[in-house]
Amino acid sequence: MGGEYEGMGTAYGAVSRDSSYFEANPAASATLDYTELALFHTNLIADANMESLVYTIRYEDLGLGVGGKFLHVPFTEYDSFGEQQQAIRFTESIVGLNGSYNFLNSFYFSGVSLGGTLKVAYRNNPIRPAQNQAGVMVDLGALTRFDFLKLFPARERNSAVSLSVKNL
Repeated sequence: MGGEYEGMGTAYGAVSRDSSYFEANPAASATLDYTELALFHTNLIADANMESLVYTIRYEDLGLGVGGKFLHVPFTEYDSFGEQQQAIRFTESIVGLNGSYNFLNSFYFSGVSLGGTLKVAYRNNPIRPAQNQAGVMVDLGALTRFDFLKLFPARERNSAVSLSVKNL
């Protein structure tokens, strides 16, 4: 989810400066500058599409977010004469709740953010209902920003390090 996230080839964990953090690093919600509501539509291969929604808000050093993705892949069956027999959709949905906190935040140090996202997923296969699946996952992350070889103090940091563990 997110243009900058996709544009960077998903190497976004340490950058995480907008609602795209939801996919990259759950610790970043505690460091965002603005409350955001983001809606995304992504055209994938053939007729497959993905719709996404993220809402995030920050209270001092506490960041909270909620988001979801809905992937739908149409499948149209044709007989040997080219007549349409049926049209169905395979779907996958993921909804997540995020929380993070930024510890030790000061003027000279941006702190260390720790966060997690609890996700619930469901896959629907209308052709083989026995293959429908549900799951629960957790993403965990850490993020810190700091000045490296910067000779003047400022709120904006020029370096960052992050760690993310996804889909546990």
